[in-house]
Amino acid sequence: MARRGLRYWAMGGMFKVATASVNVVSRGLATIGHFMASLALPPLCRVCGCPAPQGRIDLCDYCRAALPVNVDADQASSREERERLSVFSVLVVPYSYAWPVDHCVRALKFKGERVYARVFGALLAEARLRVGGPLPQAMIPVPLHTSRYRERGFNQAHEIARYAARPLRLPVLPRALARVVKTAEQSGLPLAQRVTNVRGAFAARASFGPPTVREPGSAPSARPIGGAPFRVPFARRAIHASFTRLADNTCARRALRISDAPPLTHVALVDDVLTTGSTAAEAARVLHDAGVSEIELWAVARVNLD
Repeated sequence: MARRGLRYWAMGGMFKVATASVNVVSRGLATIGHFMASLALPPLCRVCGCPAPQGRIDLCDYCRAALPVNVDADQASSREERERLSVFSVLVVPYSYAWPVDHCVRALKFKGERVYARVFGALLAEARLRVGGPLPQAMIPVPLHTSRYRERGFNQAHEIARYAARPLRLPVLPRALARVVKTAEQSGLPLAQRVTNVRGAFAARASFGPPTVREPGSAPSARPIGGAPFRVPFARRAIHASFTRLADNTCARRALRISDAPPLTHVALVDDVLTTGSTAAEAARVLHDAGVSEIELWAVARVNLD
C-alpha cells in the first residue's frame, strides 16, 4: 500500500510539473505570436491614424497626451452625488467626457467599434495601478438588459473589463449581476429622474458572502432573480438528488459541508461613463446585499455637470 501511494504521489507531481510546463510554453508562444503580428501589422493610433508605439494601447504619443485628464476624480458636483459615491472604497475615473474620449465612447457603444474597448481597458488598468493598494478579487461589469443586449450585440462595460483584466490578471464575472428591469436610457433623462429610473433594476445571481454551511443531503436554495421562482425540471432534480446522496455517502465522515472557494468580499464595478453615479450606486447596493463588503468603481470617463 505504501508503494502504491508513493507511485500515485509521484504521478501527481509529474502531472503538475507537466501542466506548469505547458502553461509556460503557451504563454511564450502567445508572446511570440503577438510580436510577429505587430511586425506584420504595426499598430496605428485609433484617433489620428498615425503609427503608434508597440504596446497594449493603440494611441500615438500626441493623442495620448491630449486625452482630457479628470483632475477632480474624487470630487462630486452635489451633496446627493457625494452620498451615492461614498459607498465605493476606491474611485477610478481617469478622464473627462470630452474629445476625443467622448467620440471613442460613442463609437464603441453605438457603432460597435470594439477596438476602443482595448484602448479603454488598458488605460483603466494603468490608472488603477497608479492608485496603488490591494487589487480587488474580481471585476464585475455593469450589465445591460436582455433586450438592449440583443439590440447592441455586446456589453461595452464587459468589453472594457475584459481588456483591463488582462494586465491586472483578474477574473471578470459578467453574469454576477443581472439587469432585470428594462429601464429608459439614462442619457436621455433629466438628472432628477435618473435615480428612480434604475431603482430595483439589478439583481445578484448568487451570494458573494462567506461560504454557506449546510447539513449533508440538503440542497442549496436557489436565489430568485427579479422575484420569479427558479424551477428545475424533474429529471434534472432527480439526477441532482442521486449525485447528492452519492457525495454525502462518500463524505459521511464529515458532519458539515463547506465550500472551498474563497468568498468574494472585494470587487470592482466597471462601467464606461460616470454621470451622476445612480446606476453604479444601485448596482453596488445589490452587491452589498449579496455579501460584498468592499466595492470599487472603475469608469473610463466622467461627465462634467457644471
